[in-house]
This record gives sequence, C-alpha cells and structure tokens, in this order.
Amino acid sequence: MIYTAIDFETADNGKDSACAVGLVKMQDTCIIDSFYRLIRPPRSWIKYAYFHGITWDMLKNQPNFAEQWHDIEAFLKGTEAFIAHNAQFDKGVLYGKRLCYPSPGNSFLLYAQRFQKIFAAAEKQFGLRLQRLANKSAASPCTFRRRGMR
Repeated sequence: MIYTAIDFETADNGKDSACAVGLVKMQDTCIIDSFYRLIRPPRSWIKYAYFHGITWDMLKNQPNFAEQWHDIEAFLKGTEAFIAHNAQFDKGVLYGKRLCYPSPGNSFLLYAQRFQKIFAAAEKQFGLRLQRLANKSAASPCTFRRRGMR
C-alpha cells in the first residue's frame, strides 16, 4: 500500500490559510518521495508564525495554493491512504480547497504505533523530527515539523 503522510501549516484559523505543506510518500517502510512547499496565504498576517516559524517575508513571493495545486496533485497520484497527526484538520485544509484531491479511495489515518518504522525512516531521510506525546498507547499521535522547529 502507498501512504502519503501529510502536514499543513496555516497562517491563521482559516482553512484557506495554508502557508506550507509537507508530504512524504511511503510504501511499506520505505520513503519513495517527498515534497515540501511554502504557500502564499490569502492574508499577510501570519498569526501562527510563533509556532511554525514561517513569516510573511518567506511567503510573500511564493505561489498561492491554486498556483501550486498541479504539483501537489501530481505528487499525490498513486496515494491509497493519507496519514496525518491531525487528520480532521489536514483533511479540512486539503478538501476545503475547491480543487480538492478526490477522496473516495483515500482514507485518512491517525499516526499509530504500527507506523513507527515509517516515521523513523522519514526522520532519517527527510529530516523530520517526530515528537512522541506522553501517551504511548497504540493510538498515540505524533507530529512532525521541519527540523529546528518545535
């Protein structure tokens, strides 16, 4: 099965305010491709810059979501399921766009312990830092951020 781990960063509370997307495509425990883009949001106020470290200066000359959709869509081809630490949120950002990736064959999964090897491989190859939360149960969520971010 081919999984794509997806993580959006947003500028503010709006689902239309994506300012970055990170995608890692995996088959079993092997990373087969990765994709990262900064995205110019529709507003210049970056409410969550304190959290993700992305500023308007980094975004103002970037293409917006619609202008980058072709590249995102091409990367997602072949994806059978998405993995996300906050599936409701990331799904809302992705599908909140009227250009959305078709959903019928694609399910969103929460990070789970069974994906631990995949995340270890992603951490090593893609420079992701996986943050294990206190609860180490099988359904324990993790987050990934760009290296150097919290």
